[in-house]
Amino acid sequence: MQAYVTTLLLRTGFLPRLPLMRMMLRTLQFVGADPVEVKRAFSRATDLGPSFVQAWRSVGNEVATSAQQTEGRFDRERARAGYFRAALYHLIADWGSERQRSTSNSSRSSRPRRTAAGTLRSFWGRAPALQSA
Repeated sequence: MQAYVTTLLLRTGFLPRLPLMRMMLRTLQFVGADPVEVKRAFSRATDLGPSFVQAWRSVGNEVATSAQQTEGRFDRERARAGYFRAALYHLIADWGSERQRSTSNSSRSSRPRRTAAGTLRSFWGRAPALQSA
């Protein structure tokens, strides 16, 4: 029942207006999320199922790609912030994916996906100079 109500609120656009959800959004912003990117992820999600996970992964991939391009222009500070935000968004997507697995015993998808750990690994593995900056 709770998932049904939350999905209904998400589809109608009222979910971000709830006090508890607004508090969560402020917390995400406090730890480094961009409010525009967070709103974009929520606007793409139509339920708390696959579309939620796909929306956050999509935004995370976009931010990671942007960070890679920024890194190519030698703007280390912005690249680091972009990789951090991408990892945060992938972490949210992983939470949604894990939530789905715990509620339904469906098998895992076999296609590769970018995760929070993978984003951080690629960041630290490719750009060791950014670690000390």
